Amino acid sequence: MILVRLFILVLLFFYSNGGTFAQQILFSRPQKITRKVEEFNIVGKNSEGVLLYRKGGKYNAVDAYNPATLALHWSKEVRLEHKSEVIDVVLLDDNLLLLYSTRIKRNTYVYARLTNAELIPIAEPILIDSLDRQGLTDVNYAVSVSQNKQFVSLLRFNYDFGGLRNMNQVLFSTDFSVIKNKSITIDAKQITTQHIVDNMGNVVIANYQLRSDFFRSLNQYKNVRLTMYDYRTDELHLLEIEDEKNTFNDVQLGIDNLNGKAIVAGFFAEGNNDNTKGYLYAVIDLQKHSFDQKLLQLFDIEYIKSNNTKSTALNKNGITNLEARDLVIRKDGGILLMGEVSYENRTAIARNGFDPAGGMLGFATNYYYDDIFVFSINPNGSMLWSNIINKKQYSEEDRGTFSSFGVFNNRSSLDLLFNEEVSYNTRLSSSKISSDGKYKMVNLFSKQEMGLILSPRNGKQVSATEYVMPAFTRRNEFQLMLVR
Repeated sequence: MILVRLFILVLLFFYSNGGTFAQQILFSRPQKITRKVEEFNIVGKNSEGVLLYRKGGKYNAVDAYNPATLALHWSKEVRLEHKSEVIDVVLLDDNLLLLYSTRIKRNTYVYARLTNAELIPIAEPILIDSLDRQGLTDVNYAVSVSQNKQFVSLLRFNYDFGGLRNMNQVLFSTDFSVIKNKSITIDAKQITTQHIVDNMGNVVIANYQLRSDFFRSLNQYKNVRLTMYDYRTDELHLLEIEDEKNTFNDVQLGIDNLNGKAIVAGFFAEGNNDNTKGYLYAVIDLQKHSFDQKLLQLFDIEYIKSNNTKSTALNKNGITNLEARDLVIRKDGGILLMGEVSYENRTAIARNGFDPAGGMLGFATNYYYDDIFVFSINPNGSMLWSNIINKKQYSEEDRGTFSSFGVFNNRSSLDLLFNEEVSYNTRLSSSKISSDGKYKMVNLFSKQEMGLILSPRNGKQVSATEYVMPAFTRRNEFQLMLVR
C-alpha cells in the first residue's frame, strides 16, 4: 500500500522472447472521483502530454499528463455557453477539436471549436449542424476521425416515441472547407453499431435488421447493410450482405487507406443458433461503391483444434457465443480478426431465508468474457492461421467494464491486454502475438499489493509504443496506467 501513496510509481519488467526486452509501466497519482464526474475518456497524446477528458452532467475538463512520468501537467475546465453539452474531444495531431451542442428553445446547434495543444481557442466556433427537435425525444451522436486527421464524420441519431426515426450524416474537413449534411432514412427495427471515414472523406456505416431471440444474450441480424456517403456527389450508396440460411453478429469495419478499400468482417451462424460456424469477409472499393469480394467462409474446426489449444466454446458445429471485437489491417491488405466468447444472463436475487415475507428482491446481470479467437485472413479471404488465447472472466452488475481486452499494436507484435480475472487481486496479462500466429503470455504485473482494478478495453493506444488505460482503487480513486 505504500507504493500507492507515491507520487509516481514506475515498474520495470523483463521477459525473454528471443532476446531481452524492457516493459515499463507508469501510474499517475490517484485522484478522488467526485460526484460531478461521470465518465473518463482517453483522448490521445500531443506535445502537452497524455490527454484525459473528464465528463459530467454540467462539468467538462481536460487533463494533460507528462508521458515520461505520468505526473499531472495541467487540468483545465471546458467552459461553454449556457445549455451546451460536449459531444466529443478530438485530437488532430497537436491541436484539439471540441464538438459540442447548444440548445435554444426547441432548436439544437452543433459547433466545432479548434484549440491549440493547451486547450486555448485559436478560432471562432464553426456551426456544422442544426436541427428542430419538434417531435423528437432524444438525439445522440457518434464520431469517427480519418487516419490522416483531415476529415471528421459526425453521425446524428434522431429518436421519437417509436424509437430511432432517422439519422443525419455530417461530414466536414478539419480546415472546414467542406461541411456536408445528409439525411438517412431507415427501415423498421434497424440499428447502427459502427461507422468509419477514410482519408479521402468517404464514410461507411454498418447497420442491421434485428432478428432477436428472447433467450439469446447476443443479437442476431438478418442482414448487414453498408451505407456509403460520397460528399463529392452528395449521394448515398447501399450494399447488402444477406444469406437465407444464416444470421450475422456485429461486424467490424476497417479502412485500407493505401488501397482505397473498406474491410467488413464478422461471424455468422445458421439460423437462431449460438454456434458461429464461420466468418464473413468483404472488401469494398470506395471509389466504385461496390464489392471487390464478399464471402462466407466456414471454420476449419480440425485445423483450429490442431494448435493444441483447447476451448470449451469449440465444438464440432462451430464456436459458441463468439462475437467480433476488433480488426487490424495487415500490411498486405489482409486482416487480423479478433473474436471473443462472451455472453450474459440474469439471475434472481432471493430474500434472506429467515425473512418470513419470502419472494424475490429482483435480478442481477452476470457477465462472462472468455477465450479470444484470432484469425489471420489473407486479402483473398482465405485463412492464413488461427489461434486461441485462453482466459475466463466473470463479473456482476458492471456491464463488463473490467472484462474483455485491449489491443496494443506495437509494430513488433500485437499485444492483447486483459485482467486474468475481475478483481482487485488479479494480474494484468499480455498475449504477445507474432506475425506467424504464435504467441507468448507475459504477466505485466500483479495488482494484489496495490488494490487496483484495470479496464484494458477502455484504454487507447496513444503512440506507436504506448498504451494507456484507466485504473481504479478500492478507495474510489482514479488513476491512469501507461504501458510502453
